[in-house]
Amino acid sequence: MKKKHGFAGLLLSISLVSLAACQGPGAAQPSTSPTQTQPAQTVPWEVPQTQPLSYEEYFAQDCKYDFLQHLDDAWFHEKWALKYEDNTLSLLDNHSTGERLWNICELPNLEVKAVDYQWIYGIVDGTKLIRMDYWGKNQTTLFEDESGLISTMNRADPQDPQAIFYSYRYDGTQVPMVIQNPLPLADHSVLYFWAGAKDGDGAALYRLYVWDGHTDVMYRYTQKELEQYRFPDLPELKGAGPYYRISVPVPVSNVEVRWSVGNPEFFQKFEAEVKGNDQMLTNSEVISRNTLVYNLPSHLICTKNIRTGDFHQEDAPLGPG
Repeated sequence: MKKKHGFAGLLLSISLVSLAACQGPGAAQPSTSPTQTQPAQTVPWEVPQTQPLSYEEYFAQDCKYDFLQHLDDAWFHEKWALKYEDNTLSLLDNHSTGERLWNICELPNLEVKAVDYQWIYGIVDGTKLIRMDYWGKNQTTLFEDESGLISTMNRADPQDPQAIFYSYRYDGTQVPMVIQNPLPLADHSVLYFWAGAKDGDGAALYRLYVWDGHTDVMYRYTQKELEQYRFPDLPELKGAGPYYRISVPVPVSNVEVRWSVGNPEFFQKFEAEVKGNDQMLTNSEVISRNTLVYNLPSHLICTKNIRTGDFHQEDAPLGPG
């Protein structure tokens, strides 16, 4: 059954594009370097043989991303599934039969965010970005964010954090469409995510090269700037941490990234109109309709090139789209 998009899903629905071999300015090294140990066991799918490049080699040129080649995980989600229940992560044969192949690990407070042929990436305790193989071994901490923004700013949907949205083939069967949400892994090599700024003031968009742990800050919002994009404190979000109208990053190339933010002018009008109606505040259909009523875009699209430093922001198209 096709899943319904919530408002946060609307922010994430901008189609992802991908990465391939490329360099950014100097970056801080994490305290724990990722291990390059390969899983000893085999998995029930073909694992491509690749030789990781150094950070300098990978980012030496500007490489445009191809969604199907670099970001689409349909190879996994059409045949396999991950199930997390009672603190146990399991690998299933597929979505239809649901046969459990094996338990991967027991790990409390795990949010799975991305997968590739060899690794599972997730957030533990809302603060640690980790990587592990399909037997739960070779666990490595890639990034730590004590503010918890790495968890709250990289969710797909307030009602369904693990949502996968579907498109349909000509024969009517479902195809996972936006599988990289809510934390894109590009070219099996680079993770893009929002997390707390290192000095504690606001949040930053990070680019992490998984082969050596090199981490670059692509863009940053101070706490004062961040507050203009914050959702009202909705009852259904209590205890889940703050939500912001800032979308998942969209990697355009290995040096350029795109995302969207809620238009403060639009949402001041909208929140005043629907005050007291929490359901309307996250109803993407109503929000889209009101862009025409106000003649104001509900979102602004931001693009940043880390190599050149170029940043520009433009209005998103008005109305349904």
